[in-house]
Amino acid sequence: MTNYPLTVEEMVLWLRSKATVSEARGVILAEVREGRGTDKPSAYADFDTEVGIGRISVWVSGEVDFEVLRRSDARMVYFGHVTTSTLTGSALDRALDAFLTTMTNPKDDLLTLNEL
Repeated sequence: MTNYPLTVEEMVLWLRSKATVSEARGVILAEVREGRGTDKPSAYADFDTEVGIGRISVWVSGEVDFEVLRRSDARMVYFGHVTTSTLTGSALDRALDAFLTTMTNPKDDLLTLNEL
């Protein structure tokens, strides 16, 4: 069995902890779920605003994806990817900040973490 830096339990707790941060910025945490059925367990959280639909996906390997779709046309307007061994750190915080900003103000062009 492969040793991964994260556990599903800590990923779910981390995602749920983002409810307070996101609600303060007008973003609602809709759901947190475990993603089973693959060789690399994961967890994900879905977020909503009037103008955006977002998902944060986390894998036990430490990969974290941030995606935002503009609600009006379902176009992807933000994608961020971070690889980490712990669910703390500036790169993760920066990606979360960009995710939340885009959720409330989606732009016309696709932004990635490196462009912000």
